[in-house]
Amino acid sequence: MAGVWKAVTNVFADAGMKELYDDLKKVNEVRNKHVAHSEAPLDDPDKATEAMGDWVRCINRMVKIVE
Repeated sequence: MAGVWKAVTNVFADAGMKELYDDLKKVNEVRNKHVAHSEAPLDDPDKATEAMGDWVRCINRMVKIVE
């Protein structure tokens, strides 16, 4: 692997990027199920609180990456 793909692999191999990916995956799953496609209402306060925590953590990780 050479060029830009090697650089991409190196950047995304970082543990911080792995954690960001894990958070993004959770945020995207909630978005797809409860927001964008409205397959199911998000009316459980505990699940909504957890989803909001995941969203805030994800934003915080992205901010730290670009600082």
